[in-house]
Amino acid sequence: MKSDRYNSFSMPGFIRPVLITAGFACSLLFSQAFADNGAGSVSFVVGEAYIADSDGDFRRVEVGDQIGEGVRIKTLSGGHVHMRFADGGLVSVRPNSNFAIEYYQYDQAAPDESVIRFNLKSGVARSISGKGAKAARDKFRMNTPIAAIGVRGTDFVVSAQAAGVKALVNEGAIVLAPFSEGCVVDAVGPCEVNGVELSELSDQLLELTANAVQPRLVPRNARVNDEFRSEQFDLKRQNGSEQADTGPDNEATVDSDVQEGVDGDLHVSRFGANDEEGALRDQVDELTTKDQVDTYKDIKVNYVPDTPVAAETLNQRQLVWGRWGNDIKATDRLVGDWQSISEGRHITVGNQELALYRTGTIYNGLASNLGKVDFNLVDAQAVLVTPLQSSQMEVNGGSLSIDFDADTYTTQLDLYHFKTSDVTFSSSGDINHKGYFITRDGNSFLSGATSLDGSEASYLFNQKLESGVIQGITYWNKQ
Repeated sequence: MKSDRYNSFSMPGFIRPVLITAGFACSLLFSQAFADNGAGSVSFVVGEAYIADSDGDFRRVEVGDQIGEGVRIKTLSGGHVHMRFADGGLVSVRPNSNFAIEYYQYDQAAPDESVIRFNLKSGVARSISGKGAKAARDKFRMNTPIAAIGVRGTDFVVSAQAAGVKALVNEGAIVLAPFSEGCVVDAVGPCEVNGVELSELSDQLLELTANAVQPRLVPRNARVNDEFRSEQFDLKRQNGSEQADTGPDNEATVDSDVQEGVDGDLHVSRFGANDEEGALRDQVDELTTKDQVDTYKDIKVNYVPDTPVAAETLNQRQLVWGRWGNDIKATDRLVGDWQSISEGRHITVGNQELALYRTGTIYNGLASNLGKVDFNLVDAQAVLVTPLQSSQMEVNGGSLSIDFDADTYTTQLDLYHFKTSDVTFSSSGDINHKGYFITRDGNSFLSGATSLDGSEASYLFNQKLESGVIQGITYWNKQ
């Protein structure tokens, strides 16, 4: 029999979806004291899985690895990771997923003061609430690319991609709400604006697509995308480390999880953890050699160099950024010494701190008939500036397209910092006959130029957030 804490969701025979149209997201001012605080440890690993700390350095994840704020887990095909948290919470990260611990503050003596925020950037994850989430539901959240999930003391599974999010509940209830002015990414807790609630009593899923105003309930036996097709997990009986819950007849019971049936319908299956983990090990082709691990590390998932790019490398480009007064900062990765980069180049665009030097003279113009050009991102630097400190961000990808005939451009960048979650910078506007493009739009600013032959482009950008200001530089090559 379930505890009385679920009585508000136990009206028999139907689900009571709640559409909330007023209110505000729970926001907090987070101090720098929220450093890596020993949130828990990795309790089970199988297949190809990697862990990165707040510095962004990836390595193979191992059982016993400590986890805390800023830690990210990436799994490849066949990779699974279980994490056990200090408050008793459990998380399973499924294959082909990217999961981050953004905030984790838990004090056993004061669980109601807990602050917990996870981020499922992509893939599938299952979360079982611990004491922190249950005691401080107003300060627990799992972010996804397009929506926030709050809990009511819960066991739930989420499939998340940029195009959409699906979620189902095994126990308790969740509230799913799209990001908006009333549901900001860098807050915590459930969002009220356009939120829809789903409880365990419903034979339904919550689904939100990228362009939808609010989530919708769909039948649980509907066909779901391949992200839900993964091996089953029973976290509470993982490795036999915990006693199974006992039902009214003193028979051991286990929590349900999601699996894809032979008919393609989503349904619930119950099983023991020892059997599941043995089956997983039989199915996994273990990645063991150093060469294979190094091959993964060589995949460029972050366009920000680990160390400053050498001056001789920068000088091979037609476009190079330099700081006024040559005051290179510790966070700079792509800024040159103006005394060396100014030779054979002239200043084009910039701001009060930086100037972009371009090969040629002020009398040169753009080549003719350049047409429409798409560019590939080559290198970038991005820094989150707060009142207390400046720290590197990741730039995980981007796009830039310039139509020289129509004199227009459009660009987008995908950025990440564990304090901000995922951030998208986007800009579009006009480009003049000299190849300069400068746009100020609300909280963002962009200033850039192309090379005279249209083969390179570069711009600086700023974007204001509630948590600080992003300042960055990008370099692009013609596709």
